Amino acid sequence: FVRMVGLTLDLASSPDTIAADGNAQSRIVATLRETVRGAPVPFARVGFEATLGTLSTPSALTERDGKATVILTSTPQAGRATVTSTYGAGLIARRQVAFVKGPPASIVLVSVTPPAIGVKGAGANATAFITFEVRDAQGTPVSDGERIAFSLDSSAGGESLSPAESATV
Repeated sequence: FVRMVGLTLDLASSPDTIAADGNAQSRIVATLRETVRGAPVPFARVGFEATLGTLSTPSALTERDGKATVILTSTPQAGRATVTSTYGAGLIARRQVAFVKGPPASIVLVSVTPPAIGVKGAGANATAFITFEVRDAQGTPVSDGERIAFSLDSSAGGESLSPAESATV
C-alpha cells in the first residue's frame, strides 16, 4: 500500500527589514509539511536563492520539525531582496526582505560651480551653486526626502544662503 501525500512549503523571515550595511542579517526559515495532516517533513533538502544580498548556504536540510534555516546578509545598497525556497520539482515559496539605508551620518561636498566668485557689486559673478551629498554611516547616499539645514558662520561680507534648508533627492 502506497499513500500519496501533498506537501506545502512556507517561507518566513525575521526580521523583514534590515539595514543596508553589508552586515545586517535576517533569519530565513522554510517549513515543509504534509498538506492534509500538517505533519513536518524532516531531512528533506530545500534550495534557497536571493535576488539581493548573500545567503549563508544555497540549500539546507529540514530538521525534525520540518524547518530549514539559512541566513540572508544585506548588501551596502538599499533595495528589496526576494528570497525563493524550492523543494523537489515544483514547490516554491517566496519572501521579501527590505534593505534600508541608515539615518544621515555625514555630509560630503560634491561640487562648487563656478569654483571661484567675485565680490558682490564688483561686476563679476557673485553666485555659486554648491552640491552636497548626505550619507549614512556606511557611505550610502541618503535620498528619501531627508531635510537638511545649512548656515554660515559669518555674513560679514554680505554672504547669504538660499535656500537655507533643502531635502535630499
